[in-house]
Amino acid sequence: MPTPRFAAVVFLGSQFPDLVDKPLAHQFGVLPSGRVFVHSLPVALPFLALVGLYGGRPTARG
Repeated sequence: MPTPRFAAVVFLGSQFPDLVDKPLAHQFGVLPSGRVFVHSLPVALPFLALVGLYGGRPTARG
Protein backbone atom coordinates (compact mmCIF):
# COMPACT_ATOMS: atom_id res chain seq x y z
CA MET A 1 0.00 0.00 0.00
CA PRO A 2 1.52 3.37 -0.96
CA THR A 3 2.03 5.98 1.71
CA PRO A 4 -0.14 9.12 1.61
CA ARG A 5 2.94 11.22 0.79
CA PHE A 6 3.84 9.00 -2.17
CA ALA A 7 0.25 9.09 -3.44
CA ALA A 8 0.22 12.91 -3.19
CA VAL A 9 3.49 13.20 -5.12
CA VAL A 10 2.24 10.87 -7.85
CA PHE A 11 -1.05 12.76 -8.07
CA LEU A 12 0.61 16.18 -8.32
CA GLY A 13 3.21 14.89 -10.78
CA SER A 14 0.56 13.45 -13.05
CA GLN A 15 -1.60 16.59 -13.00
CA PHE A 16 1.09 19.27 -13.14
CA PRO A 17 1.61 19.31 -16.94
CA ASP A 18 -2.10 19.81 -17.54
CA LEU A 19 -2.34 22.49 -14.86
CA VAL A 20 0.30 24.48 -16.75
CA ASP A 21 -0.40 23.68 -20.42
CA LYS A 22 -4.20 23.87 -20.47
CA PRO A 23 -4.52 27.47 -19.18
CA LEU A 24 -1.69 28.62 -21.45
CA ALA A 25 -3.47 27.10 -24.44
CA HIS A 26 -7.13 27.70 -23.74
CA GLN A 27 -7.28 30.91 -21.69
CA PHE A 28 -4.25 32.85 -22.83
CA GLY A 29 -3.80 31.48 -26.36
CA VAL A 30 -0.04 31.15 -25.90
CA LEU A 31 0.16 27.51 -27.01
CA PRO A 32 -1.53 26.00 -30.07
CA SER A 33 -2.83 22.99 -28.12
CA GLY A 34 -3.09 21.85 -24.53
CA ARG A 35 -0.20 19.39 -24.75
CA VAL A 36 2.93 21.14 -25.83
CA PHE A 37 5.26 22.78 -23.38
CA VAL A 38 5.33 21.01 -20.02
CA HIS A 39 4.42 17.64 -21.50
CA SER A 40 7.74 17.78 -23.39
CA LEU A 41 9.92 18.69 -20.41
CA PRO A 42 10.48 15.12 -19.14
CA VAL A 43 12.14 14.33 -22.47
CA ALA A 44 13.69 17.69 -23.28
CA LEU A 45 15.44 18.41 -19.97
CA PRO A 46 17.50 15.19 -19.76
CA PHE A 47 18.37 15.52 -23.46
CA LEU A 48 19.53 19.12 -23.00
CA ALA A 49 21.52 18.14 -19.91
CA LEU A 50 23.35 15.45 -21.88
CA VAL A 51 24.02 17.84 -24.75
CA GLY A 52 25.32 20.43 -22.30
CA LEU A 53 27.59 17.93 -20.59
CA TYR A 54 28.92 16.65 -23.90
CA GLY A 55 29.36 20.16 -25.31
CA GLY A 56 31.13 21.38 -22.19
CA ARG A 57 33.78 18.68 -22.25
CA PRO A 58 37.32 19.84 -22.85
CA THR A 59 38.65 18.77 -26.22
CA ALA A 60 41.88 16.85 -26.69
CA ARG A 61 44.37 18.88 -28.69
CA GLY A 62 47.40 17.35 -30.09
